[in-house]
Amino acid sequence: MASQQQLKQQFKQLPKNVQKKLHRINIDGTKLVKECDQNSNPEARENLKSIVMEIDFIHLDFNESEGEKLKIARELLRPYRNKFIRALAIFKPKQEGTKRKRISGDGGNKRARRQ
Repeated sequence: MASQQQLKQQFKQLPKNVQKKLHRINIDGTKLVKECDQNSNPEARENLKSIVMEIDFIHLDFNESEGEKLKIARELLRPYRNKFIRALAIFKPKQEGTKRKRISGDGGNKRARRQ
C-alpha cells in the first residue's frame, strides 16, 4: 500500500486535465454513494454509473506514449471504482424461492414419469 506522500507525488505526475477529472470523480462519486445509501434515488444511481464508465474509459485521456501515467491513474482510481460498484449493487443477489411449488394431485414431473 502506498503512503499518503507517495500518492500525492503520483497524482502530481499526471496531466492537469486528468488531475481535475480524478478530483471530480472523487468528490462527486462520494456524494452520490451517500445518496444511493440513504435513499434509492434512481438519478443518483444513473450518475454513479456514468462515473464508473468514466473511470473505465480513463485511458482515452492519455496518448500511447503515456502508458506509465495511465497505470498511475488506474491505480489511484481502483479503490473508488470498487466502492462505487459496491454502492450500485450491480451484482444482483441470488434469487430465492423461484422453484414452483407443487400442488397435491399436480401429477409431479411428467417428463420424469414417462422415462
